[in-house]
Amino acid sequence: MNRLSEWLGEVATWVAGASVLALAGGCAPDAVKPIGDGANAVPGTTQIAASALERLPALTLESILQQFKSCGLPEGFESSPSAFTGQFATPGPLVWGHQASGCFFGGTSVAKVLVSPTASLSGPFKNPVLTFGATQRVESQCAEKFNNRAASDAAPYQRTVRYDVLPVESRPDRIGSTGPWKKAICTLAAVSGITHDYKTPGSGDSSPQSFRTQVEFLPAIPAMVVPGAAVSRAFANELGSSLVFEKIVARVKSSNDQRLPAGREITGTVTVESISPQKVIIDPDSRTQMNLRTSIGIRIKSDFGGVQVTQALGVFPWVEYFIDQATGTIKFISVSNPDPDPKRPEIIYQ
Repeated sequence: MNRLSEWLGEVATWVAGASVLALAGGCAPDAVKPIGDGANAVPGTTQIAASALERLPALTLESILQQFKSCGLPEGFESSPSAFTGQFATPGPLVWGHQASGCFFGGTSVAKVLVSPTASLSGPFKNPVLTFGATQRVESQCAEKFNNRAASDAAPYQRTVRYDVLPVESRPDRIGSTGPWKKAICTLAAVSGITHDYKTPGSGDSSPQSFRTQVEFLPAIPAMVVPGAAVSRAFANELGSSLVFEKIVARVKSSNDQRLPAGREITGTVTVESISPQKVIIDPDSRTQMNLRTSIGIRIKSDFGGVQVTQALGVFPWVEYFIDQATGTIKFISVSNPDPDPKRPEIIYQ
């Protein structure tokens, strides 16, 4: 993986996840599942009960900025015009096999389609953009017969997620009294809206279909991590073993996806948890093995009405960030496969 330039040394992320907004007549209540009372906490981590989170004092701008300083985040980092910059790519292409007739005098032709997904992260902290791209290549003597199928194979891996991160000065009013947000100050970016442009495979040989969905959230949800906070052990201190954000509502502002009509509200849950910073991956096509190692592993799981709807909102059912504590940078990420495949449930970007 290429290093996420200047910002990833300070702050970075990738995406996915979100939801919020008012229920009729008022805001959805904020809640966190208990994760222990701290009596048997692991050294160097913080485990705190939901009731204790609610008793923490409400956030103020002063307390947030002071916590940023304690976490080692540079002064004014949230205003950086180039906060997010970086490129990721999968270690090897994803492979599909297809057959088509009529290539040689009506005979059957076999083709291999290779799709190489990439991901890039760019833009300021307040409006980062996560772009997934994919190039496809056909290996066949009748390549033109498979061009549409290759485009459909690549379609799910071509999407853009634009995040609206809550400005620091708005945090006290918008999430200042929300239990888990009072704890996860440095480590999680508070996303208040998502614009999601995405493609889905066509039927048969037809062209892929394109969609755009805009969603707003209240309160903001933890859709991204801030790796720059790793240097000061903020992940262990703020997140402990896990934090659960419940009863959060996603409201669809606009959409041309029939599953998500404008005005629809979906209540969901986001869980942020610590995982092993080491991962062993065996590629199902080449059978090669990758042993990925770093310092910190964080998984963000989201559920807003099932996998398909969650993904259409621009939220990943799960995304894992693997962070180098010494440099405060993301080393690699793992995301749930947008094109369900039992042999390849996740996609690794390095």
